[in-house]
Amino acid sequence: MTPREKEILDMIRENPLVSQNELARRLDITRASIGVHISNLTKKGYLIGKGYIVNESHPITVIGGANMDVQAMPHKSLVMHDSNPGTITMSLGGVARNISENLALLGLDVRLVSAIGEDVFGERIVRNALHRGINIKDIIQSKMGSTSTYSYVNGLSGDMLVAVSDMEILEMLDETFLRNRLPKIDNSNITVIDANLPQNSISYLCNNLKKTKIVADAVSTSKAPKLRPMLSKIYLLKPNLLEAEVLLERSIVSKKEIIEAGDEFLEKGVKKIIISLGKEGIYYADEIHSYFLKPRVDEIVNTNGAGDAFLAALVYALDADFDTKRMLDFALSSAALASMSEETIHPDMSLERVLEMERRTQVE
Repeated sequence: MTPREKEILDMIRENPLVSQNELARRLDITRASIGVHISNLTKKGYLIGKGYIVNESHPITVIGGANMDVQAMPHKSLVMHDSNPGTITMSLGGVARNISENLALLGLDVRLVSAIGEDVFGERIVRNALHRGINIKDIIQSKMGSTSTYSYVNGLSGDMLVAVSDMEILEMLDETFLRNRLPKIDNSNITVIDANLPQNSISYLCNNLKKTKIVADAVSTSKAPKLRPMLSKIYLLKPNLLEAEVLLERSIVSKKEIIEAGDEFLEKGVKKIIISLGKEGIYYADEIHSYFLKPRVDEIVNTNGAGDAFLAALVYALDADFDTKRMLDFALSSAALASMSEETIHPDMSLERVLEMERRTQVE
């Protein structure tokens, strides 16, 4: 590929619907020259079909939040309405970003679509993504907002007690932004969305993505309702029990009610439903299978990153076409590995480590 062809290809990646006249104007060359370069890129296999569809190998696209996480851990049981001695740490986070990093560590080719500020936190997210080999060409980095921040307090058991998130910058991931990137998103084997996205963006993606499988993370009880109108478009949905209650607008207490909730999600069009039950494990259902499965490890240090590692491993297993039981075992093993680290992303997360955990904790 020549330097000029690379320049044109980068512009097409940014906007697959860009016209040849616009490319010529931006590069200050003739439209005829653009036509020659486009023809060469097509012959070389970099572009396929009409509309400048870029032939990129990106089996997974992940769309949603990229944050800086601020974790507080009290030294003793938390005393409300008072100052508690403890430890405060900062790490990169965000559901979409965490899933992307876990996928990259598992060895998959992944594209992250998000919005960050032109600030110190945003630069850390960019550096980490480049280090991990995550494609971030579709991240907005803007001076008009600050990078999302998620602050949370963990209890002594490692479970999150309370959290506050500031994710206003994700409003930039609107329909106009997504429309220009829709062809390459739809060319992904799997697209993961998190409910941090604006309501209209979730609706636009779910209504217009036709080929890719949509996997959705409900994120929280306040954000889960954004997914409710789009359940029939979602291939795999992962809420926790409280989020499932919000999505179905009813309480879920007993084991029987959990099974009924799974059936209701399937009736609404979700193909695979996984309800996280915290320390009790998960409930999984599709049109053929249903399982209650326990967690794979008792040594829990920090559960904050376990759900994202679990979902990343599910996506890996779907992409690798694992059978249902193997998919769930693999995902639970990934979550177990993540929960054994103080960091949101386990520093030794890898396909080999997850497979080792799977073998060690296999439940017949």
